[in-house]
Amino acid sequence: MKYQPCHCDGRADIRCDAEHCDLAGPGRPGNANECRVCWLRLNRPPPAPSERRRSAPCLFLGEVVDKRGCVCPARWIRICAVHKVCNVDQCKSCPDYEAI
Repeated sequence: MKYQPCHCDGRADIRCDAEHCDLAGPGRPGNANECRVCWLRLNRPPPAPSERRRSAPCLFLGEVVDKRGCVCPARWIRICAVHKVCNVDQCKSCPDYEAI
């Protein structure tokens, strides 16, 4: 997650960490006692399973069989042990994904 400056920076009189912020609040305009940045960070819902992206290669993904005239490796067609063929973009949201 990209760091966003907030009201809590440099304050030793409050607790502000990954799990809690004493000033987390919706952040009404002009209210320095409510940190909207922390409130958004702590109240952000987890990504839906369909939105989760994987970075590790899939166990079932094999060699490239067609580059489709594209320079992007994520779009190249590869052998897939489960689905016969696949590309990296499809693989990253596949329910059968298993990391190497």
